[in-house]
Amino acid sequence: MYAQSVCTTTLMLGMVGGAIGCSEILNIDAFSDRTTTAVGGGGSGGAGGSGGSGGMAGTDLPAPTWLYPGKVEDLVVTLAPSRLFQRGVVASAAESIAFCTIDADLADQNAKDALSNHPGCPNSPVIETTPYSVINPLQPERAYYAKLRACADPNATVCGPWSDVLRVDTDNSVLLWLRLDDMTGDIAADSGPLGLTAMLIGFDLTMAWVSGILMGALRFDGIDDYLNLGDNFNLDSDDPRSFEMWSNRSAVGNDVTFLGRQDLSNDTLSRGYWLGYKDTNQVWFQMINDASSNNMLDVLTVAQFNTPNIPQNILVTYDGSSLAIGVKIYVDTVDQPTTAPSDALSGTTLNPAPFRIGSTVAPGGDNTTTAFNFAGILDDIAVYNRVLTQAEAINNFCAREALNRKETGDPSPLSPVCEGP
Repeated sequence: MYAQSVCTTTLMLGMVGGAIGCSEILNIDAFSDRTTTAVGGGGSGGAGGSGGSGGMAGTDLPAPTWLYPGKVEDLVVTLAPSRLFQRGVVASAAESIAFCTIDADLADQNAKDALSNHPGCPNSPVIETTPYSVINPLQPERAYYAKLRACADPNATVCGPWSDVLRVDTDNSVLLWLRLDDMTGDIAADSGPLGLTAMLIGFDLTMAWVSGILMGALRFDGIDDYLNLGDNFNLDSDDPRSFEMWSNRSAVGNDVTFLGRQDLSNDTLSRGYWLGYKDTNQVWFQMINDASSNNMLDVLTVAQFNTPNIPQNILVTYDGSSLAIGVKIYVDTVDQPTTAPSDALSGTTLNPAPFRIGSTVAPGGDNTTTAFNFAGILDDIAVYNRVLTQAEAINNFCAREALNRKETGDPSPLSPVCEGP
């Protein structure tokens, strides 16, 4: 059992679509119908009850129906305000939410029954009046059960129906998660289960820590800045993995590194793996056994991303097959068509180089050198030991956006991909 949790679950009210999982979620069950329920006449009672009189006539409150998970360690509940407004619900119809949660061992069904069989909450529910509210922390390898309801008043006395009981199971698929919210010093803390240390090398610490997608981020100067995580993530050609981050390049038209572990001190072999941008502004992923004999996997997006200073969510997954078809590249949750100049990998990609973010070792140089340096801002960097799906790419994107709304107090709608059609 790891000591640190690695999953955020966002409960979205009024979303549409099919059941999807999160980067740390194995099972999701018991979704209620995605419908809008009128509250009027003998409407629903207060947050802890199961009915009552004096409902709010003419007000439609949606049944909470959507479990929207991400990778961080909080449970995030959102009213998805723009979705409610699209349904014609006035602002006063979603003044608060009430919810209750119980956690248990993965095999324990009693917690679910305690919620399912109770007309309200077994204990006093949590009442929130902000669009994005947070419960934390979730623990790994636990089952979490929740139900919630939307309410028309700040005191949660006039409410829509309770959702069915929603379940999430947390696991430990995150190998690395750098939030980059430290905002000071020469070490970036790892919020993943391994608790690694990322050393800031080359940075001017008076300028390195900046605002990011959520809270902090790191600005790389494109000259000699990088994060060094040493002898970690020496992943072989048959190891499934996913790499995720937010990128905001300040310059385009150069070969630049997001992250990788590649031994360029032996420039003939160049053994290892690497993720970044090609000078043609395509997202670029390589796995190499021997570059001199073209024993490598070389995959690029067809699309070129030519505009600087635009934040992008990048997710690259690899299924361990040694084939180009086993690589998926998502930019802002969109599954990108790819091209493979080389699709001939066989043998190992293990190598003695350190794992770096923001640069590689210089070709022919030792581990103190840098090359292909990233210029711009990186934020929220994660490595997983499995392949994430496109649905999970959307989950993480939207969970992060919802957290950002809460942190900044931004009332604007989530991105369309988060709000459903």
